[in-house]
Amino acid sequence: MSRTRVSTRWLLVLGALAAVQAVLIIAFGPIGTALALAGPPLYALAAWVSVLVLAVACHFDLRPGMITLMGLAAAIIAVPFSVLGFLLIPLITLQALAMELAAFAARRLPTWSRAFLVALAGQTASFFMSLVVISPENLVPLMILLIVAARLVGVVALAIASTYVARGLRAAGLERSIEGRA
Repeated sequence: MSRTRVSTRWLLVLGALAAVQAVLIIAFGPIGTALALAGPPLYALAAWVSVLVLAVACHFDLRPGMITLMGLAAAIIAVPFSVLGFLLIPLITLQALAMELAAFAARRLPTWSRAFLVALAGQTASFFMSLVVISPENLVPLMILLIVAARLVGVVALAIASTYVARGLRAAGLERSIEGRA
């Protein structure tokens, strides 16, 4: 049985990306809380920001489990600063897992198709988990339809943003650095 080793460079880059993801989660916290109080569709419209770095990571050929691990690390870092507390861990980790599985399934598709599938997987996971925290009086068909529509806009925004950020990171040499050619 052969064991594949993960280089220190990979771990450092993934740790740095997890830290950036945690900062995004923390920064989005007060904005997300205000949007959620104003209305669930407003929160759903902007929630994609909290998983942007995970979606960017899906553009790179990482080893299995790395994106999920990155999501877990980001969530653990952000827990003390989030109003969600420990609920943040399954929320972000399950989104990361869904996005990683979508990236693996779509690995042979063109960049934009892969980006949209990854974003759709992340937003779908987030949608179903958010149903738990939405108050029952807001779970009427019109509200659910508005939330779904907002999540679909979020899918498009996440796919576009992650693709352009990944292109910028590639141009800056991130992929060569990860592979040890820098």
